[in-house]
Amino acid sequence: MTKNNFIKYLIIVIGILTLSFSLTNFCLASPLQLILPGNGDSDVPVDSYFQWDSVSTAVKYILDIDQFTQSEDNILPSVCSGGICSFGFLDLTVGNINYLTAYTWRVTAYNAAGDNINSSPTFSFTTEQDPSPPDENGNGGGGGAPIGLINPLKCKTLECAFDALFNFLFFLAMALGPLLIIYAAFLMLTAAGNVERVNKGKTIILWTLIAIAIILLAKGIPSIMKGAFGG
Repeated sequence: MTKNNFIKYLIIVIGILTLSFSLTNFCLASPLQLILPGNGDSDVPVDSYFQWDSVSTAVKYILDIDQFTQSEDNILPSVCSGGICSFGFLDLTVGNINYLTAYTWRVTAYNAAGDNINSSPTFSFTTEQDPSPPDENGNGGGGGAPIGLINPLKCKTLECAFDALFNFLFFLAMALGPLLIIYAAFLMLTAAGNVERVNKGKTIILWTLIAIAIILLAKGIPSIMKGAFGG
């Protein structure tokens, strides 16, 4: 990786982090986020696991799987590490995850008082076919042709992959920036004398403009460096 590109990537990361800081000024209680299995995933192994973001004040989680008559109750924060909670399919006590079956699932977090403090959206997934060969009666098995993996990035080098990631983050930031400014303006126009709302709007606009300036600088810094050093 060249020095110019390293500086570009460093500055875009700073810009994204600054924009994220602005986002936290108006994002209140976002839903508990599910990670695995992803929504719409297929061919999920039956010995896989459920994974979701931990909630700092939660003392237990309840896992609901619509196909089961009972919920997996009292999942303790001990299953969480590094901000992520994991609970294995094979650890379920309320039912078994079967081959080639569609499931929907969601997680709810509760505090020490027994209050629901955060709930996830509902995700769906489908499990894999039975990989074992069919028996003499033709039961079981699934087999099928092996599934090939397709590289979604048309890149063969790490440099190309970094450039693709940078361009994605750049356009994402450019899309979020105006939305944040519109939201901040709405806060200020509807403040009706509420000083806290006005100050919140000003803070969002300030940090958003700083983030956009940093990101634009990152986009143009390679040309600036080449012009300065004759590269």
